[in-house]
Amino acid sequence: MKDVKVGDFVKVPNIYKHEKPIPWEKWDESNIRIDQRVGNPLGNKDFWWLVGLILGDGWCATPTKNRPCGCVGIAFNLNETFYIEKAKRIISEVLNRHVKSRQKGLGNSAEVLFNCQQFWNFFKENFGIGAKNKNLPEWVKFLPNDLKMNLIVGYFSADGCLCKSRDSYNAVSCSLKLLEDMQDILFSLGIISTVHWMRSTKKVHQITSQQRLSVVNQAWTLDVHGDMINKFKRMYSAPDLKLDKWEYKTYTDHAIPRCFFEDETCNYIYIKISEIEVSKYTGIVYNYHCETSTFMCHYIPTHNCDSIDGDSTTSTGQDDVS
Repeated sequence: MKDVKVGDFVKVPNIYKHEKPIPWEKWDESNIRIDQRVGNPLGNKDFWWLVGLILGDGWCATPTKNRPCGCVGIAFNLNETFYIEKAKRIISEVLNRHVKSRQKGLGNSAEVLFNCQQFWNFFKENFGIGAKNKNLPEWVKFLPNDLKMNLIVGYFSADGCLCKSRDSYNAVSCSLKLLEDMQDILFSLGIISTVHWMRSTKKVHQITSQQRLSVVNQAWTLDVHGDMINKFKRMYSAPDLKLDKWEYKTYTDHAIPRCFFEDETCNYIYIKISEIEVSKYTGIVYNYHCETSTFMCHYIPTHNCDSIDGDSTTSTGQDDVS
C-alpha cells in the first residue's frame, strides 16, 4: 500500500450488475387479515417507483390513539400533479387501497395518505424509519434492471432536481447511506454518479409569525452529470415530469474523469484516489478469510494483515474471521 498515491485509480467489480432471483418472501402476509392482504407486488415496476418516491418524500406514520398502524404519507409540491396522480393510481391499482389527498397549510405543498399495514411492515423492516435512517437492503440492489430503474426514477421524482445550467440531475438527503446505496444501483445500471457533502447541521429561523428556530440536518447530494443524464433518459422510456425537460446534448470533453467504466460491459469501475490519510491504530484487527485474502470495503480494496507469529494464542490484537 505504500506505493499507492493520489491520482491512482482503484479498479473494483460492479457487483450489483448481476441479477438475482426476486426474494418473494420479503412481502410478508403473516399477521395480516385475509381480507386485507395484498397480492405480492415485488415484480411490479410501478410498485418500485412508489417505493422510491416514499424513500424520498414519504413516511410511515407512528401509530397513535386516533391514527391506526399502517398509515403511509407522501409529500408533494402542489404543481407536480403528474406525480400526485401517478402515486394515487399505483396505490389504488397495485395496493388496492383508498387514497386521501389534501393541501397542507396555506403553502404550495400537498399530502397523499393511504393505510396499508402490509406495506407499512414491509417498508419499516427493509428501508428504515426516519429520514436519517433510510437505506436500501442488499437484496434490492440485485433486483432486475427494470425494477431498479423505476426505484431510482421514483426517488428522483421526490428528491431530485434537474439543473440544466450545470448539466446536473441531483438528489439531496440527510442519509449518506441511502445516497451511497442509490449510487450502487446507478453503477449496476451503467450510470456514473458522484456523492458529495453538501452542508452541516445548523439552526435557522423559520419564516413564521413566531420566528422559531428550526434545525436543518446535515446533508449530502447525489449527482448524475452530462452524458450520463442522456443515458439515464434513454434507459427510462416512460413519461416523467423532470426527465422530459432534459434535452439531449453531445459532449466532447476528453479529460480523464474521476470515475469511469472499464468498457461497455460495465463489469469494472475505475475510481480515482483524491486523498490519502495516514493514521495510527492500536486495537483488535480482524482478518476476513477468502481465497485471495483481498476483499472490498465499499469500493476500497483491502488485504488481510500478517500475523505477528504463527501461534494465534500469542498474536497481539488480531482475530481471524472466516
